[in-house]
Order: sequence, then C-alpha cells, then structure tokens
Amino acid sequence: PDESRVLVSAYGHHLSYYGEHGDEARRLISQGESMPNSALDRPELAACTTIAGLILNLDEAVTRE
Repeated sequence: PDESRVLVSAYGHHLSYYGEHGDEARRLISQGESMPNSALDRPELAACTTIAGLILNLDEAVTRE
C-alpha cells in the first residue's frame, strides 16, 4: 500500500515535470535502439519510463538465488 502511494505520487511529479520540460522527455524516450511511437504522449511516456525504472529497482523486483 505505501509503495503504491509513492509510485502514484512519483508518477504525478514526473508527468508534471516532463510536461514542462518537453526536451527532457524527448531525450529520455529516445534512448535505446527503437524509436518511440509518435502517437504516444511524450511526457506521459517519459513519466511511465521513469516509474518502470523505480519499480524495477524495488527490493521485491530483485532476483534472488
């Protein structure tokens, strides 16, 4: 439950930030080999990309042997 609130809050923060900083959003989503779908909203995609990184860095997402 606490993690959900943190993620929702972080998503809102990043969505607002990338909405105001379009060049930063473009730069983030242009990383990698494939280009982002031009039909997608850049700030939203950048915010989701950031949140995906947060989720993957949670202790629960770490693979254990």
